[in-house]
Amino acid sequence: MKFIAPGEEVIACSGDPTVRIYNAASGGTVRDFPGAADFVQAVAAGPTWLAAGCQDGKLRIWTVADGKLAHTLEPSPAPAKP
Repeated sequence: MKFIAPGEEVIACSGDPTVRIYNAASGGTVRDFPGAADFVQAVAAGPTWLAAGCQDGKLRIWTVADGKLAHTLEPSPAPAKP
């Protein structure tokens, strides 16, 4: 999938475990990105990927073309206190 044009598609997360791309003109869903185990708190995207930072501390990365989860990055453990 290619983004149609700047401003025509919008990425959104709304307090549930799914990120969605919407068509801004029609309001319809273009693609869902499920797979987050907890609330999505932040999103970022490039032409071929979409990433979401989740409340569980994990970063999930999907491929835009097919909506498949490509990677899940675990948070680094906190350093031990002396």
